[in-house]
Amino acid sequence: MRKRGQVTLFVIMGLMIVVIVALFLILKGNIKGQTEIPEEFSKVNDFVQGCVEDVGSRSIGIVSLFGGYYPPKENIEGFTYFKEKYITLEEFEKSLSNYFNANLVGCVSFVEYGGYEITSNNVNSEFSIKDNSVELKVNYPYTLTKGGNSFEFNEEYEAEFDEKLKDMYDTGNDIYNEGKKQEFCISCIMFLMLEKDLKVEVSDLNNNTLFMIYDDKSKNGEENLIYVFAI
Repeated sequence: MRKRGQVTLFVIMGLMIVVIVALFLILKGNIKGQTEIPEEFSKVNDFVQGCVEDVGSRSIGIVSLFGGYYPPKENIEGFTYFKEKYITLEEFEKSLSNYFNANLVGCVSFVEYGGYEITSNNVNSEFSIKDNSVELKVNYPYTLTKGGNSFEFNEEYEAEFDEKLKDMYDTGNDIYNEGKKQEFCISCIMFLMLEKDLKVEVSDLNNNTLFMIYDDKSKNGEENLIYVFAI
């Protein structure tokens, strides 16, 4: 009798566990149904991704014109002037993020999209200048609201730009170091341009020299990527 009672107790406990698990799955399904991402969200996501790519490409173009600094640093007639030191790669990447973070919201400046009100929060971005490309990672939290219901999203976006910015940056560093010598070897610079398939324009600027390094085979946008600075 005692063994039979123990078996019965185990059976009852087993049934209780099955019931509890079943209830949990049902409740989980109901909760999931209540918080399921609305169909319109996919359209919003595509829209924001487009803005990430557009503003990311523009960030590279604009900041390169400022010699890699944003906000712009010491300059001569509006051009960045490398006097004491050359810009570091980390400073360049940080400046790209500064421009991007300040301008993404301007692209995503819609009040309603698909009937949803959209409220955005702070933008966090990270640029990485790689060989032959620039990578971008973005955290962009925003909230969708419709009919009293709100959906909060903390989305991660990524983009990659096929730009030779690293080659242009490295060439600029070579030019800066060459410029510190008593005799500037212009033929050495031209050789570097040919080696990396880049072009350069050199002009006088108030007793200084202005360099415009550009890639006429840029794959992003309709305009060539141009890196500008003076020494």
